[in-house]
This record gives sequence, C-alpha cells and structure tokens, in this order.
Amino acid sequence: MTAYVLVCDEVNYDAQTGTCSAPYYAPQPSLLPELSIPDGITISIAILALWAVGFGIKSIRRTLSHT
Repeated sequence: MTAYVLVCDEVNYDAQTGTCSAPYYAPQPSLLPELSIPDGITISIAILALWAVGFGIKSIRRTLSHT
C-alpha cells in the first residue's frame, strides 16, 4: 500500500510567507525501491547461489587442508 504525503514544488513555494500556492499529494519516497515478486525471487536466488559457492569453496579448502 502506498502512502501519500502533501508536497509543494519549489516554484509554488513563497519563502517570505512560508506558504504554497499549489500543494498536492504525491507518493511518499522510500529508502528502497518497490520490487515486483519476480525481481525479489531473482535477487533471492542470486544471494543463495553466492552463499552456496562460498560454502563450497570453504568445504574444498577444509578438505584440502586436512590431507
């Protein structure tokens, strides 16, 4: 669900009176962009693949160091 906040463009803002001549509602900015489900799954698979590669390298190093 998108939250909306009241905003004012710089050209419509009067600094002397501190008022806005044409305020409007716009979606609230967020720190992270919204992701679709396929994009989230793609990122999750990439993270799991990197973790698996790291675990495999760790296992190979451990096996080689014990011989």
